[in-house]
Amino acid sequence: MIGSVVRYLPQVLVLTGLLVFFVSMIATATGKIPRNLELPWSVFEDFTLGKDGSLYVSLAFYDRILRYDNSGRFLASYPAPGPRGGGLATDASGRLHYRLPNAIYTYDSDWNLLAKSRCDFYDDPTWILNTKGEAECAPGSGSTQAVPERALYPGEALFSSGRPWGKYHFDAADGSSIYRKGDRLYRYSGDGTLLSRYGTPWYLWWAKFPVPLGGAWVLLFLHGVFENQKVRKLVTRLFTKRKVDPS
Repeated sequence: MIGSVVRYLPQVLVLTGLLVFFVSMIATATGKIPRNLELPWSVFEDFTLGKDGSLYVSLAFYDRILRYDNSGRFLASYPAPGPRGGGLATDASGRLHYRLPNAIYTYDSDWNLLAKSRCDFYDDPTWILNTKGEAECAPGSGSTQAVPERALYPGEALFSSGRPWGKYHFDAADGSSIYRKGDRLYRYSGDGTLLSRYGTPWYLWWAKFPVPLGGAWVLLFLHGVFENQKVRKLVTRLFTKRKVDPS
């Protein structure tokens, strides 16, 4: 019995890993992801803070934006307007700006679309916030400009050409700051006290890409090793060995 379990366990785990991966891909392609479903931070792209203190995180793997409150509690999941995007910015009025290669989509705090701006410049232009609070292509759209790591005001750059899309630091209006460390975020007060953590919750770690797919191939390799008759007999003997009564 134990030998059979040991023999078929790798196959079950491989199929489970592949199933998680393909279900994730199908859900992403069809957009059938519930708004109240928290997702693992697979391919974490960028983040920003809303005017009310909400944190918004873009996940390129799912083309989704996750929203959290200032304590780290998950609130909602929103669809991205298109693939190959992920840049996020906030202006001083509280509007959120999502960056695609040649377009900016502007939303309110509940991810209702307010405006859309396009740029004819070939891929990755520099965007500024105009006097109306709208995104527009900057003069000399291919030039690199400094982007403040806070809520932005008219005349300032929203996104700059030639700069990585993901930021590593953001200063909030209340004096706290958020720092990116790997694929997690940490919020600190002005005196350096840790206020909250953000990232993939422990119960979703197993579903975080590339864990399901990578783990499946590792298990498939181990399964191939275990199919060797000598290895199988050795493992089965280890699991079925019984103590002999010396009396």
